[in-house]
Amino acid sequence: MEVICRDRAGACALGGREGAPDAQQVADRWHMWDDLREYADKTVAAHHRCVKEHYVALAQVAEEQAPNPGQVAEQTTIDHAENRARVVKARERYRQVQALKAEGKSHAAIQRELRLAPMTVRKYSRAESVDEVVAGTLTGWPSMLDDYKPHLHERWNSGCANIQQLHREITALGFRGSYGTVYAYLAPFKGSAAPPAVPAPPKARHITSWIRRRPDNLGPDEQRKLKEVLAACPHLGALHGHIKTFAEMMTDRQGHRLDALDRRCPG
Repeated sequence: MEVICRDRAGACALGGREGAPDAQQVADRWHMWDDLREYADKTVAAHHRCVKEHYVALAQVAEEQAPNPGQVAEQTTIDHAENRARVVKARERYRQVQALKAEGKSHAAIQRELRLAPMTVRKYSRAESVDEVVAGTLTGWPSMLDDYKPHLHERWNSGCANIQQLHREITALGFRGSYGTVYAYLAPFKGSAAPPAVPAPPKARHITSWIRRRPDNLGPDEQRKLKEVLAACPHLGALHGHIKTFAEMMTDRQGHRLDALDRRCPG
């Protein structure tokens, strides 16, 4: 036996050394690509805030074009969100964490007592006020209407102000919310034009998928969104370039390029 293809498990390495000590041990392509996915997930998650901030800026520009109805609609959405269970739960968690912190308990002890993830405990412990926690909960909180707002705005500005009709249209497109949700969003626009709709920022898992796939396997809409994401965050742009280079090396067996790639990738 000359070559053993394996994953990185220590038991596999030991078995290979004992069973075929003269064989060369190599990592298979699937495991290398899967390991890369894991690190890509972490990088995208770490820099997803850049993408969210970009979409917030787009929304602010859109709101300035039609400030009054846009502000009312946004406030309506926030007012509804305030009453949702997620915000209530966030307030209660903040109170519990702060109370245990005041008793002098460590993060680990709070984590065990409240059965929370370490990151969650740190977030609630470091927050200076409950409003900061709630604001973080609401920021970027996706609405069930997000994917359908462009259609609603386009139809509204084309002259269709029949909210029941618009509710039927987006229901046919996959919307699962109530007529009341659509009415609460569109009512502030009565008598005026709706501002340009800005879609919700793409989820981190979608960005990772776009970055790891062949460009010719992406649809036009995915290509457009990926281009916008990479322009919004230079770190993700660099990640995309590194993954593309590594994919070419791996599929074309260009191992001699590995040292050059290693010098380009910090850490």
